[in-house]
Amino acid sequence: MWAADNFKREREQSSNEYEDLQQFLKKEKSLRLRSLNEKERKSLESIKEKVTKLEEQQITIRNLIAEIDSKYHQQDVEFLKVR
Repeated sequence: MWAADNFKREREQSSNEYEDLQQFLKKEKSLRLRSLNEKERKSLESIKEKVTKLEEQQITIRNLIAEIDSKYHQQDVEFLKVR
């Protein structure tokens, strides 16, 4: 009877240890996933900000090119008028 009780206690102890380990791993998984989600969110936010900035710079460059092109055409027309 003593051996049967020992085996029963050992099984219960093993079962409890595995349950504790499962709970720990579940919490750890949750924390890591939350951390990864936060990193992903911040990274995407940063990328969106950079894309917006690049789009603004692109518009500025296009406007400058149009302005320069317009000035050169005006100079060509004025040059032709002088002759």
